[in-house]
Amino acid sequence: MKALVIDDNEMVRDFVAHCLRRAGHEAVTAGNGREGLARFASGHFDLVISDIFMPECDGLEVMKELRGRAPGTAVILMSGGAPSIDQDYLGIGARLGASATLKKPFLPGELLVAVDAALGCPAIRAVA
Repeated sequence: MKALVIDDNEMVRDFVAHCLRRAGHEAVTAGNGREGLARFASGHFDLVISDIFMPECDGLEVMKELRGRAPGTAVILMSGGAPSIDQDYLGIGARLGASATLKKPFLPGELLVAVDAALGCPAIRAVA
């Protein structure tokens, strides 16, 4: 499985990519939504994992664009929320068609369970 990981926080981006690689998947990273969409256009991806709050193009915009370009691509949205905003953006993302959502911070096992769910695989991993 090949995943595109989009997050403006380098530590989160590297953590997600590392977890995916340790589980035997391929991971490509991008630092914002525009960069992510450009990388998506230049390769085939089975899954996109995107932060919601990013400069230059947020995760909801990324998902909307992907739904037009490649409607079958699984999308996981993740967010730690924004202290000044009361909206449930993960819930909004789920209603707009995200395959799964993750609230930051999350454990590697939680990420892998979300990946399995997004790809339609049985959740056989232990969350740890």
